Amino acid sequence: MNYEALLKIRFYRDVAIILLVRQNNLAVQSVLQIKRQAELGGYKTPSMLNQYIQMRDKMFPHSEWLFVTDDGNQYLPRKFQQNVQKYLEQARMPIKPCHPKKLTDEQLHAILGLKFDYQRPAIQHSLSCALLGYLALRAEEVAKLITSDINLEKRILYLRDTKNQDDQAVPIPKTLIPLLGAYLSHIKPREPLFVRHSGKQWDRRDVNYALEKYAGFHEISEHVTPRIMRRTVARHWRRMNIPQEIVQALLRHKRMDTTITNYTFETNFDILLSAMNDHDPMR
Repeated sequence: MNYEALLKIRFYRDVAIILLVRQNNLAVQSVLQIKRQAELGGYKTPSMLNQYIQMRDKMFPHSEWLFVTDDGNQYLPRKFQQNVQKYLEQARMPIKPCHPKKLTDEQLHAILGLKFDYQRPAIQHSLSCALLGYLALRAEEVAKLITSDINLEKRILYLRDTKNQDDQAVPIPKTLIPLLGAYLSHIKPREPLFVRHSGKQWDRRDVNYALEKYAGFHEISEHVTPRIMRRTVARHWRRMNIPQEIVQALLRHKRMDTTITNYTFETNFDILLSAMNDHDPMR
């Protein structure tokens, strides 16, 4: 179980509890005592509860409790209260009152506003792999991106200080526009597109890690790297009968023989191509 997944499930769990308590006028203690197989048909169930349950079933398939701790045990009221206070501090709101029924609307909206922060690690992994798979970018090119490098109106992505020691531009496919637009709406101008939990910008190692997770999600057993992904995409473009000159331009090669070497490279990554075509970056 990875740290990013734990952060996300914790947040969805706590918000689901807050909303379940508020919408149904329940006691926190009674909500935390609900068993896994309990029928919830008589309750108003927030959408985040359904999303949490999907994650819990995957991560804790054998736990008997609806709301679980990181080790699958019963979640206790005291720990829940501490976590609600932590969210309020993170949202720069007063930490009292912190009981779900007593939270002000402003406090509740501030907590809900933290959703992107807890989704961001998973979105970053999907988005970085989408940029590798749709645009055949290099790992360092993905890692260097900042928000001002993306012009959604013109559908252009600008690459700074590339391998060729110059600035370049690549067209953004329509498929990525909604994802990029939604993602950029949460990020400040000139902020790095991809950051670690520390706030530090990614480097190529983070891109490699994201691609490894992507390959694992699609159960691809072969070792996959951004370099192999780039060559796979080049072969895919040629199989689609895209002219050599266009492929050269998309790969941003100065020499045609470099391009030809990329798409004639023999690989067994047809399964990677299939995964790339079926992949939903919003997942």
